[in-house]
Amino acid sequence: MTTFLIRPAEQQDSRDLWQLNSQQLGYDYPLDKSHNRLAELLEDARHHLILVAIDPQTQQLLGYIHAEYYATLYTELKFNILGLAVKQNRQGQGIGTALINRIIKEGQAHGVTAIRLNSGSERTSAHQFYQALGFKFVKTQKSFLKNI
Repeated sequence: MTTFLIRPAEQQDSRDLWQLNSQQLGYDYPLDKSHNRLAELLEDARHHLILVAIDPQTQQLLGYIHAEYYATLYTELKFNILGLAVKQNRQGQGIGTALINRIIKEGQAHGVTAIRLNSGSERTSAHQFYQALGFKFVKTQKSFLKNI
């Protein structure tokens, strides 16, 4: 049986988180900027929750989840999952499910009524994972970006 611990992310996790984002999610963001952004987000616990799964024997970071409080003028308080990644060789071992379940538990303790997320249309295995956990596909959108 595979065991792991879930704890809040720490600044010392920045390199491992950067690697997961690069290797599993395909984000090409510089390590130094990722390190600095993690420091900012860890200071903003009122808006962001970042949890990591750790192998208790090796202390190796296995995966992470990043959620933000999604507060709008037109709906109840939600969590918006901004990132979820598990090392490829550790996928299918319950780590992603445990991270989602921990976010649900945290949300319930803080008045969150739902969890939302966006997933790229090409990530079909991720879609199956989310649907198996009870997430419902609710709409198709176009994503817009304007650099400033």
